[in-house]
Amino acid sequence: KQGDIAFSKEKIANQAMSWINNQFIFTSEPLASVFDEMARRYDVKIIMEKPYKENYTGNFSTNIPVEQALSIVCKPFGLTFTKQEERMYVIKK
Repeated sequence: KQGDIAFSKEKIANQAMSWINNQFIFTSEPLASVFDEMARRYDVKIIMEKPYKENYTGNFSTNIPVEQALSIVCKPFGLTFTKQEERMYVIKK
């Protein structure tokens, strides 16, 4: 579909800009996708206690600590995170 193609181009452009500028850039992105991207960039495991259907829009530096990034994403949704192991975090309400 035409709308799907336009969205894909916008998403690809955002991803490219995020790498160039050391920024996470999310536009109405499902929380699961946001946490997946953060896990990949920070080389950690992020587990959602249950599926959350909310979408996240925002941008922030990839140079901040993972805990600070998790706070930025979790706070607007009333979510919290707990460090379970050295490189594993659990997200819950």
